[in-house]
Amino acid sequence: MSYNDTEKVSLFRNVINNIKKEVILNKPKKSPEEAARILLNLHRVLTSVIKRKRDFSSLKENNLEGVFDDIINDAMTSQLADKLEYYCNRDLYENPMAIEIKHINVQYSQ
Repeated sequence: MSYNDTEKVSLFRNVINNIKKEVILNKPKKSPEEAARILLNLHRVLTSVIKRKRDFSSLKENNLEGVFDDIINDAMTSQLADKLEYYCNRDLYENPMAIEIKHINVQYSQ
């Protein structure tokens, strides 16, 4: 499926949010430290791939094969990469335990 950059950013944030919910809320329940470690590792991998410091195969190695295929690829513009990196930092690094996008958005709208 083909998406424009705005749709890709929204899809990216929704995928990240769903992953966060799985890590934080699913059974067996992880400790907050373990959940944060997993999410920060996800941040590290995604940021490296978005910045093109790591190959797309890094996603496969981290069990993310196919998850971001419609978003992160060779056809990404630098503007899209910048936006994805921004939201990756904001959603996974700065707010790893926030599981609602609207709560993160409110925090940054002030």
